[in-house]
Amino acid sequence: MARPITALLILIYCLFSASITDTQAAPMNDQAAQADKLFAQGNYVAALRTYEQATAHATYPEAFAALNYNIGVCHYKLRNYPKALLHFKRALRYQPDLEAARHNMEVVSEKLNVSSTHESDNIILSWLRTIIYGGRSSNAGLLALVMLLAALTLFLAAYMLRRPRLSPRLRLLAIVCLVVFACAETCAWLRYQAMPPLSAVETAPTEGDEGVVLHTTEGYTAPSLTSKTQQTITEGTLIKLSAILHLSAGGTTKDEWVRIKLPDGKETYITTDHIGWI
Repeated sequence: MARPITALLILIYCLFSASITDTQAAPMNDQAAQADKLFAQGNYVAALRTYEQATAHATYPEAFAALNYNIGVCHYKLRNYPKALLHFKRALRYQPDLEAARHNMEVVSEKLNVSSTHESDNIILSWLRTIIYGGRSSNAGLLALVMLLAALTLFLAAYMLRRPRLSPRLRLLAIVCLVVFACAETCAWLRYQAMPPLSAVETAPTEGDEGVVLHTTEGYTAPSLTSKTQQTITEGTLIKLSAILHLSAGGTTKDEWVRIKLPDGKETYITTDHIGWI
């Protein structure tokens, strides 16, 4: 009698956990629906603000990616192309298989006349990362839940029927379901482990982080406004952070200087107020 009760308790726990997740996502869904209406009305400024508010309630990467994609579309409609590029890149960071974001990123890059990829990116590693982490973790989690419920049902049926020929087969099927459950759960776990925390965009950047230049600016040979200008960096340029220097700009402001790597592999210095971090 203990086994059926245990199976029933596990089933109740799974369903309860799913209901909690749906409840937590409710505020985000309401704000996203409101933003969708504002967008349909052509009120892109209000839609943009509402989408941004909804990101605070995003509890899983796909939702955060979708909201950033919508934010990017709003910026595109408002002709703020560098910020549109920033949010399309951010959407791809949290959901690498979001092809609409990839397509829009290429369209915006063409408008800005900049490269949509970084020269230092390893194509093979990027491809492998997309293969491993590109699938939706919510789908993997759903498959894991279905397989777990199927295994519990089969184990319960095998215990209740107690037929010499049928019970072993049911137990074997249950074991197969548990194996599939373990694989799906592992895929979902890997997907979440690969994703940075949803709060990462609010924290200070670290070495290796990517960013988008939001305003055309000059790159300098040293972290000082009195140093020689190296080259003009156009808005929309994708960069990688090499180092952060806690220095004041020319001794008069509190802006931080950073050493960045440009798409052509060259390095230069600019201040952080020109960069949106992905």
